[in-house]
Amino acid sequence: MAKVTDYGAVCDGVTDDTLAVQAAIDDDQLIEFPIGKCIITAPLCINKPVVIRGVGRHLSTLKHLNTNMNMLNITTDGGVDIKNMAFSAPINATGGHVINLTGDTVNAFSTIKDCLFYGGWNQFYTTAAYAWIADGNYHYGYVNTGIQVRNTYNADWGDSTVTNTVMSGGAANSTSIYQSSSGGLRIVNNKLLGGAYAYRYAPTGNELTSDLIIANNSIENQTVAAMRFTTANQGAVLANIVINANQFMNQPIVVAMDSPHRFMSRIVISDNSMSVVSQYGIILTNVEDFIVSNNQITGNGVNGIAIGSASQNGKVTGNRTKGFSTGIVNSSSSTVVIN
Repeated sequence: MAKVTDYGAVCDGVTDDTLAVQAAIDDDQLIEFPIGKCIITAPLCINKPVVIRGVGRHLSTLKHLNTNMNMLNITTDGGVDIKNMAFSAPINATGGHVINLTGDTVNAFSTIKDCLFYGGWNQFYTTAAYAWIADGNYHYGYVNTGIQVRNTYNADWGDSTVTNTVMSGGAANSTSIYQSSSGGLRIVNNKLLGGAYAYRYAPTGNELTSDLIIANNSIENQTVAAMRFTTANQGAVLANIVINANQFMNQPIVVAMDSPHRFMSRIVISDNSMSVVSQYGIILTNVEDFIVSNNQITGNGVNGIAIGSASQNGKVTGNRTKGFSTGIVNSSSSTVVIN
Protein backbone atom coordinates (compact mmCIF):
# COMPACT_ATOMS: atom_id res chain seq x y z
CA MET A 1 0.00 0.00 0.00
CA ALA A 2 1.31 3.45 -0.97
CA LYS A 3 0.09 6.50 0.90
CA VAL A 4 0.74 9.56 -1.24
CA THR A 5 1.82 11.47 1.86
CA ASP A 6 4.64 8.96 2.38
CA TYR A 7 6.01 10.05 -1.00
CA GLY A 8 6.00 13.74 -0.11
CA ALA A 9 2.46 14.83 -1.03
CA VAL A 10 1.25 17.64 1.23
CA CYS A 11 -2.40 17.78 0.04
CA ASP A 12 -2.89 21.30 1.41
CA GLY A 13 -4.58 22.69 -1.71
CA VAL A 14 -1.55 24.86 -2.52
CA THR A 15 1.57 22.69 -2.93
CA ASP A 16 2.22 20.97 -6.26
CA ASP A 17 1.92 17.25 -5.40
CA THR A 18 2.28 15.92 -8.96
CA LEU A 19 5.62 14.13 -8.58
CA ALA A 20 4.74 12.64 -5.20
CA VAL A 21 1.42 11.21 -6.40
CA GLN A 22 2.96 9.84 -9.59
CA ALA A 23 5.72 8.20 -7.55
CA ALA A 24 3.14 6.46 -5.35
CA ILE A 25 1.30 5.20 -8.44
CA ASP A 26 4.54 3.93 -9.99
CA ASP A 27 5.63 2.18 -6.80
CA ASP A 28 2.49 0.26 -5.76
CA GLN A 29 -0.93 -0.99 -6.82
CA LEU A 30 -2.93 0.30 -3.85
CA ILE A 31 -2.71 4.08 -3.62
CA GLU A 32 -4.34 5.91 -0.72
CA PHE A 33 -5.20 9.61 -0.49
CA PRO A 34 -5.69 11.41 2.83
CA ILE A 35 -8.18 14.09 3.83
CA GLY A 36 -7.18 17.19 1.88
CA LYS A 37 -6.68 18.56 -1.63
CA CYS A 38 -3.78 17.28 -3.71
CA ILE A 39 -2.87 19.73 -6.47
CA ILE A 40 -1.39 18.40 -9.72
CA THR A 41 0.00 20.40 -12.64
CA ALA A 42 0.52 17.57 -15.18
CA PRO A 43 -1.46 14.44 -16.09
CA LEU A 44 -0.97 11.35 -13.95
CA CYS A 45 -0.21 8.17 -15.91
CA ILE A 46 -1.49 4.73 -14.90
CA ASN A 47 -0.07 1.85 -16.94
CA LYS A 48 -0.89 -1.09 -14.65
CA PRO A 49 -3.92 -2.33 -12.69
CA VAL A 50 -4.29 -0.26 -9.51
CA VAL A 51 -6.73 0.70 -6.78
CA ILE A 52 -6.98 4.41 -6.02
CA ARG A 53 -8.79 5.03 -2.77
CA GLY A 54 -9.68 8.14 -0.79
CA VAL A 55 -11.21 8.62 2.65
CA GLY A 56 -14.45 9.88 1.10
CA ARG A 57 -15.60 11.84 -1.91
CA HIS A 58 -16.11 14.99 0.17
CA LEU A 59 -12.78 14.59 1.96
CA SER A 60 -10.08 13.40 -0.47
CA THR A 61 -9.66 15.59 -3.56
CA LEU A 62 -7.39 15.49 -6.58
CA LYS A 63 -7.40 18.90 -8.27
CA HIS A 64 -5.88 20.74 -11.20
CA LEU A 65 -6.29 24.32 -12.41
CA ASN A 66 -5.42 23.92 -16.11
CA THR A 67 -8.34 24.59 -18.46
CA ASN A 68 -7.10 22.07 -21.05
CA MET A 69 -5.47 19.08 -19.35
CA ASN A 70 -6.18 15.42 -18.66
CA MET A 71 -6.06 14.46 -15.00
CA LEU A 72 -5.69 10.63 -15.11
CA ASN A 73 -4.49 8.85 -18.27
CA ILE A 74 -5.24 5.15 -17.84
CA THR A 75 -3.44 3.07 -20.48
CA THR A 76 -3.36 -0.38 -18.89
CA ASP A 77 -5.43 -3.25 -20.26
CA GLY A 78 -6.14 -4.40 -16.70
CA GLY A 79 -8.82 -3.07 -14.41
CA VAL A 80 -8.42 0.13 -12.42
CA ASP A 81 -10.64 0.70 -9.37
CA ILE A 82 -11.20 4.27 -8.22
CA LYS A 83 -13.39 4.98 -5.20
CA ASN A 84 -14.22 7.50 -2.51
CA MET A 85 -12.45 10.36 -4.29
CA ALA A 86 -13.28 13.85 -5.53
CA PHE A 87 -11.87 15.18 -8.80
CA SER A 88 -11.88 18.93 -9.31
CA ALA A 89 -11.13 20.73 -12.59
CA PRO A 90 -11.89 24.24 -13.86
CA ILE A 91 -15.56 25.01 -14.42
CA ASN A 92 -14.50 26.94 -17.55
CA ALA A 93 -12.44 24.12 -19.09
CA THR A 94 -11.87 24.22 -22.85
CA GLY A 95 -10.59 20.65 -23.28
CA GLY A 96 -9.18 17.59 -21.56
CA HIS A 97 -10.59 14.62 -19.67
CA VAL A 98 -10.68 14.16 -15.92
CA ILE A 99 -10.48 10.34 -16.17
CA ASN A 100 -9.31 9.09 -19.54
CA LEU A 101 -9.55 5.35 -20.27
CA THR A 102 -7.40 5.07 -23.36
CA GLY A 103 -4.38 3.26 -24.80
CA ASP A 104 -3.14 0.99 -27.58
CA THR A 105 -4.94 -1.99 -26.03
CA VAL A 106 -8.45 -2.16 -24.63
CA ASN A 107 -9.01 -1.63 -20.91
CA ALA A 108 -11.28 -4.12 -19.17
CA PHE A 109 -13.06 -4.39 -15.81
CA SER A 110 -12.46 -0.91 -14.40
CA THR A 111 -14.74 0.55 -11.73
CA ILE A 112 -15.36 4.13 -10.67
CA LYS A 113 -17.48 4.16 -7.53
CA ASP A 114 -18.69 6.74 -5.01
CA CYS A 115 -16.70 9.58 -6.53
CA LEU A 116 -17.43 13.27 -7.01
CA PHE A 117 -16.58 15.12 -10.23
CA TYR A 118 -16.58 18.90 -10.34
CA GLY A 119 -15.81 20.91 -13.49
CA GLY A 120 -13.76 19.84 -16.48
CA TRP A 121 -14.47 19.43 -20.19
CA ASN A 122 -15.17 15.67 -20.20
CA GLN A 123 -15.29 14.13 -16.76
CA PHE A 124 -15.14 10.42 -17.65
CA TYR A 125 -13.97 9.59 -21.16
CA THR A 126 -13.56 6.11 -22.60
CA THR A 127 -11.87 5.56 -25.94
CA ALA A 128 -10.77 1.93 -25.58
CA ALA A 129 -12.55 0.21 -22.71
CA TYR A 130 -15.24 -2.36 -22.01
CA ALA A 131 -16.93 -4.03 -19.05
CA TRP A 132 -16.48 -0.94 -16.91
CA ILE A 133 -18.83 0.18 -14.13
CA ALA A 134 -19.59 3.73 -13.01
CA ASP A 135 -21.70 3.50 -9.87
CA GLY A 136 -22.85 5.90 -7.19
CA ASN A 137 -21.00 8.92 -8.56
CA TYR A 138 -21.95 12.60 -8.59
CA HIS A 139 -21.11 14.70 -11.66
CA TYR A 140 -21.43 18.47 -11.53
CA GLY A 141 -20.31 21.35 -13.73
CA TYR A 142 -19.08 19.46 -16.82
CA VAL A 143 -18.62 21.71 -19.83
CA ASN A 144 -18.96 19.12 -22.61
CA THR A 145 -19.91 15.70 -21.17
CA GLY A 146 -20.24 13.94 -17.85
CA ILE A 147 -19.52 10.53 -19.43
CA GLN A 148 -18.43 9.95 -23.02
CA VAL A 149 -18.54 6.38 -24.31
CA ARG A 150 -16.39 5.20 -27.22
CA ASN A 151 -14.43 2.10 -28.07
CA THR A 152 -12.05 2.69 -30.96
CA TYR A 153 -10.55 -0.77 -30.43
CA ASN A 154 -13.84 -2.51 -31.21
CA ALA A 155 -17.04 -0.49 -31.72
CA ASP A 156 -19.23 -3.28 -30.31
CA TRP A 157 -17.23 -4.05 -27.17
CA GLY A 158 -19.21 -2.60 -24.31
CA ASP A 159 -20.86 -4.57 -21.51
CA SER A 160 -20.63 -1.44 -19.37
CA THR A 161 -22.93 0.15 -16.80
CA VAL A 162 -23.82 3.58 -15.42
CA THR A 163 -25.92 3.19 -12.27
CA ASN A 164 -27.07 5.14 -9.22
CA THR A 165 -25.38 8.30 -10.46
CA VAL A 166 -26.44 11.96 -10.36
CA MET A 167 -25.47 14.32 -13.20
CA SER A 168 -26.36 17.99 -12.95
CA GLY A 169 -25.05 21.50 -13.37
CA GLY A 170 -23.62 20.89 -16.83
CA ALA A 171 -23.03 23.79 -19.20
CA ALA A 172 -25.84 24.92 -21.50
CA ASN A 173 -24.63 22.82 -24.47
CA SER A 174 -23.51 19.81 -22.44
CA THR A 175 -24.58 16.17 -22.65
CA SER A 176 -24.77 14.02 -19.54
CA ILE A 177 -23.97 10.74 -21.35
CA TYR A 178 -22.68 10.83 -24.93
CA GLN A 179 -22.12 7.60 -26.85
CA SER A 180 -20.58 7.18 -30.28
CA SER A 181 -19.81 3.45 -30.17
CA SER A 182 -19.33 0.57 -27.71
CA GLY A 183 -22.14 -1.94 -27.40
CA GLY A 184 -23.77 -3.37 -24.33
CA LEU A 185 -24.38 -0.17 -22.37
CA ARG A 186 -26.81 -0.09 -19.44
CA ILE A 187 -27.95 3.26 -18.03
CA VAL A 188 -30.07 2.40 -14.98
CA ASN A 189 -31.33 4.16 -11.83
CA ASN A 190 -29.74 7.55 -12.47
CA LYS A 191 -30.78 11.19 -12.07
CA LEU A 192 -29.90 13.28 -15.14
CA LEU A 193 -30.59 17.00 -14.85
CA GLY A 194 -30.17 19.89 -17.25
CA GLY A 195 -27.85 20.59 -20.15
CA ALA A 196 -28.80 20.18 -23.80
CA TYR A 197 -29.18 16.37 -23.70
CA ALA A 198 -29.36 13.70 -21.02
CA TYR A 199 -28.27 11.00 -23.49
CA ARG A 200 -27.04 11.33 -27.04
CA TYR A 201 -26.01 8.64 -29.52
CA ALA A 202 -24.10 9.92 -32.56
CA PRO A 203 -21.64 7.51 -34.23
CA THR A 204 -18.70 9.25 -35.85
CA GLY A 205 -18.23 6.61 -38.57
CA ASN A 206 -19.74 3.32 -39.74
CA GLU A 207 -19.82 1.73 -36.28
CA LEU A 208 -21.79 -1.50 -35.86
CA THR A 209 -23.03 -1.79 -32.31
CA SER A 210 -25.99 -3.10 -30.33
CA ASP A 211 -27.62 -3.67 -26.95
CA LEU A 212 -28.61 -0.47 -25.19
CA ILE A 213 -30.81 -0.40 -22.08
CA ILE A 214 -32.00 2.90 -20.57
CA ALA A 215 -34.29 2.13 -17.63
CA ASN A 216 -35.61 3.49 -14.33
CA ASN A 217 -33.97 6.90 -14.69
CA SER A 218 -35.29 10.31 -13.68
CA ILE A 219 -34.50 12.79 -16.47
CA GLU A 220 -35.42 16.47 -16.24
CA ASN A 221 -34.93 19.96 -17.65
CA GLN A 222 -32.92 19.36 -20.81
CA THR A 223 -33.10 22.21 -23.35
CA VAL A 224 -32.86 20.34 -26.69
CA ALA A 225 -34.03 16.76 -26.06
CA ALA A 226 -33.85 14.20 -23.29
CA MET A 227 -32.51 11.62 -25.77
CA ARG A 228 -31.37 12.01 -29.36
CA PHE A 229 -30.15 9.34 -31.77
CA THR A 230 -28.75 10.51 -35.09
CA THR A 231 -25.92 9.99 -37.57
CA ALA A 232 -24.68 11.33 -40.88
CA ASN A 233 -23.06 7.96 -41.70
CA GLN A 234 -25.16 5.58 -43.76
CA GLY A 235 -23.12 2.54 -42.71
CA ALA A 236 -23.68 2.89 -38.95
CA VAL A 237 -25.86 0.31 -37.17
CA LEU A 238 -27.48 0.39 -33.71
CA ALA A 239 -29.84 -2.43 -32.70
CA ASN A 240 -31.55 -3.90 -29.64
CA ILE A 241 -32.63 -0.76 -27.81
CA VAL A 242 -34.87 -0.73 -24.74
CA ILE A 243 -36.10 2.53 -23.16
CA ASN A 244 -38.29 1.50 -20.25
CA ALA A 245 -39.84 2.84 -17.04
CA ASN A 246 -38.14 6.23 -17.07
CA GLN A 247 -39.58 9.50 -15.75
CA PHE A 248 -39.14 12.55 -17.99
CA MET A 249 -40.04 16.10 -16.96
CA ASN A 250 -39.81 19.53 -18.63
CA GLN A 251 -38.61 18.48 -22.08
CA PRO A 252 -38.90 20.06 -25.54
CA ILE A 253 -38.54 16.55 -27.04
CA VAL A 254 -38.26 13.34 -25.06
CA VAL A 255 -37.01 10.64 -27.48
CA ALA A 256 -35.79 11.87 -30.86
CA MET A 257 -34.84 9.08 -33.25
CA ASP A 258 -34.79 11.51 -36.14
CA SER A 259 -31.79 10.55 -38.22
CA PRO A 260 -32.19 10.93 -42.00
CA HIS A 261 -30.46 7.54 -42.40
CA ARG A 262 -31.97 4.30 -41.17
CA PHE A 263 -29.45 2.81 -38.77
CA MET A 264 -31.65 1.77 -35.83
CA SER A 265 -33.77 -1.36 -35.41
CA ARG A 266 -35.32 -3.65 -32.81
CA ILE A 267 -36.52 -0.88 -30.53
CA VAL A 268 -38.85 -1.00 -27.52
CA ILE A 269 -40.05 2.23 -25.85
CA SER A 270 -42.44 1.31 -23.07
CA ASP A 271 -43.96 2.28 -19.72
CA ASN A 272 -42.36 5.72 -19.54
CA SER A 273 -43.88 8.81 -17.94
CA MET A 274 -43.29 11.92 -20.07
CA SER A 275 -44.69 15.20 -18.77
CA VAL A 276 -44.54 18.92 -19.61
CA VAL A 277 -43.43 18.22 -23.17
CA SER A 278 -43.41 21.39 -25.27
CA GLN A 279 -42.78 19.92 -28.76
CA TYR A 280 -42.80 16.14 -29.25
CA GLY A 281 -42.90 13.12 -26.98
CA ILE A 282 -41.43 10.51 -29.34
CA ILE A 283 -40.17 11.03 -32.90
CA LEU A 284 -39.40 7.96 -35.04
CA THR A 285 -38.31 9.33 -38.41
CA ASN A 286 -36.55 6.39 -40.04
CA VAL A 287 -36.39 3.24 -37.89
CA GLU A 288 -37.61 -0.33 -38.24
CA ASP A 289 -38.95 -3.18 -36.11
CA PHE A 290 -40.16 -1.14 -33.16
CA ILE A 291 -42.76 -1.21 -30.38
CA VAL A 292 -44.03 1.88 -28.57
CA SER A 293 -46.36 0.86 -25.77
CA ASN A 294 -47.99 2.01 -22.54
CA ASN A 295 -46.34 5.41 -22.33
CA GLN A 296 -47.98 8.36 -20.58
CA ILE A 297 -47.21 11.54 -22.57
CA THR A 298 -48.59 14.92 -21.52
CA GLY A 299 -47.71 18.43 -22.62
CA ASN A 300 -48.76 21.27 -24.88
CA GLY A 301 -46.76 20.49 -28.01
CA VAL A 302 -47.26 19.36 -31.58
CA ASN A 303 -47.40 15.55 -31.38
CA GLY A 304 -47.23 13.05 -28.58
CA ILE A 305 -45.87 10.41 -30.99
CA ALA A 306 -44.77 11.11 -34.58
CA ILE A 307 -43.89 8.22 -36.90
CA GLY A 308 -42.26 9.09 -40.22
CA SER A 309 -43.15 7.55 -43.56
CA ALA A 310 -39.70 5.93 -43.82
CA SER A 311 -40.15 3.95 -40.59
CA GLN A 312 -41.12 0.32 -41.04
CA ASN A 313 -42.71 -2.57 -39.19
CA GLY A 314 -43.81 -0.89 -35.99
CA LYS A 315 -46.58 -1.33 -33.45
CA VAL A 316 -47.95 1.49 -31.30
CA THR A 317 -50.33 0.42 -28.56
CA GLY A 318 -51.69 1.40 -25.18
CA ASN A 319 -50.21 4.91 -25.05
CA ARG A 320 -51.98 7.88 -23.51
CA THR A 321 -51.30 11.32 -24.95
CA LYS A 322 -52.77 14.55 -23.63
CA GLY A 323 -52.45 18.23 -24.52
CA PHE A 324 -50.95 17.91 -28.01
CA SER A 325 -52.31 19.30 -31.26
CA THR A 326 -52.42 15.70 -32.50
CA GLY A 327 -51.73 12.84 -30.11
CA ILE A 328 -50.33 10.30 -32.59
CA VAL A 329 -49.34 10.91 -36.20
CA ASN A 330 -48.54 7.77 -38.19
CA SER A 331 -47.17 8.26 -41.71
CA SER A 332 -45.79 4.73 -41.99
CA SER A 333 -47.76 2.28 -44.11
CA SER A 334 -46.30 -0.73 -42.28
CA THR A 335 -46.86 0.52 -38.74
CA VAL A 336 -49.98 -0.48 -36.79
CA VAL A 337 -51.50 1.90 -34.24
CA ILE A 338 -53.84 0.32 -31.68
CA ASN A 339 -54.52 2.88 -29.00
